[in-house]
Amino acid sequence: PGAAEAPHPAKMPTPDCASCHTKPGASYDATVHGKAHAKGSKKAAACVDCHGDHGVLKAMDSRSKASKANLSHTCGKCHKAEEAVYEKSAHGAAVARGAKEAPTCTDCHGEHTVRAVSDPASSVSSGAVTQTCAACHASEKLIGRFDLPPNQVSSFMNSYHGLASRSGGDLHVANCASCHGWHDILPSSDPASRIAPQNVAKTCGQCHAGAGLRLGTGKVHAA
Repeated sequence: PGAAEAPHPAKMPTPDCASCHTKPGASYDATVHGKAHAKGSKKAAACVDCHGDHGVLKAMDSRSKASKANLSHTCGKCHKAEEAVYEKSAHGAAVARGAKEAPTCTDCHGEHTVRAVSDPASSVSSGAVTQTCAACHASEKLIGRFDLPPNQVSSFMNSYHGLASRSGGDLHVANCASCHGWHDILPSSDPASRIAPQNVAKTCGQCHAGAGLRLGTGKVHAA
């Protein structure tokens, strides 16, 4: 007899994987991948794309496709441009150095809960991205361990942008990603950073046309 045939992605996750993994299977159906899969897309990521087929390993195993070190490569099979940008970012560089606390794709987008940015339920939607970033940047433990600037989240939340965002009434107000970027987050000391001194005026000018230079001279994260 020939070698065992790997499950075809079109058959995933129902009924094969979901017959045992009911909770992940159910949450997957509501994701952007699951919805595309339900519509018949052969390109939509399914269980085997992220976890493998006959070689499924726990995420804590360094050989796993879903491990911290390998995940950006796994997602990058479909999201090539995002992977390339992420790997050059502060977060990508930290993961490459072996920092287990540094965020990778699933830390921001979720695991079996990946949703479109336009979906209000998404962890990276305009109404939720600040809370997603705050999970790490408001942690005293992580701030101390990685020598991150303190009080960045609290000072932002008390700023005009933070107060407008906290009220929930203005989803167009600037949030973390508006200034720092998404997959291209870099420290202000990097000339390519959106918040590098020479780039701040342009970054602010995305919303405040004609006032970027003036706005760029002030402190954003000021108590």
